Amino acid sequence: MTNTAAIHLKIASLVFAQTFIVFSRFGVAANFPKSFLIADEVGLGKIIETGLILRYLLISQKVKPVLILAPASIQPQWHEELREKFNLHFWSYSKGELKNSYGERSHLEEKNIWNSQNLILASSHLVRRSDRTKQLLDAQPWDLVILDEAHHACRQSQQNRKETPNRLLELMQQLKEKSRSLLLLSATPMQIDTIEVFDLLQLLGLPGHWSYGKNFCNYFSTWHLNY
Repeated sequence: MTNTAAIHLKIASLVFAQTFIVFSRFGVAANFPKSFLIADEVGLGKIIETGLILRYLLISQKVKPVLILAPASIQPQWHEELREKFNLHFWSYSKGELKNSYGERSHLEEKNIWNSQNLILASSHLVRRSDRTKQLLDAQPWDLVILDEAHHACRQSQQNRKETPNRLLELMQQLKEKSRSLLLLSATPMQIDTIEVFDLLQLLGLPGHWSYGKNFCNYFSTWHLNY
């Protein structure tokens, strides 16, 4: 490939990425409080997409209490990028306390810490602990719950398809009942079993015939055999 062709390909990729992000932003925001799964290619920028969506929803006053759950390893990245790129100042939950973007602790007196601020970012690993889960579920309802790396919410055994949700999936099933909307983010394709895709879509609310895992998996099994 010549240098010119490589440059053109890079430009085309950037244009596609920007178009996709704009579509995601307006598609999700305009249809709130419908829930969505954004499963894009690696590198398109899930934090950027989410930041655009959040900024629109907050400015238009469609949401107030928002909870973001992300893996502990990228929780600081979420915190920093939301502040630097979108001027969104979330309180980061760690070691039983909330800190803002400048490391200052929240001093609001609330029995339940999850009720003390409207914009909270937490580790999806930490909230799986039984004591943290109970406290979170006892808190106020959320307008929007965002889960990064959503494919980690799955059942413990995909192969026999028993309904044995892991702790994160079980938590999301419970948060679904206490939230107006869910936004699930994943850049990892489901390569093990169709039931993993079903579990995520079920969180968004599959209707009628499709709300049964067996029907969902059988359809795609038949489709695969035919094509």
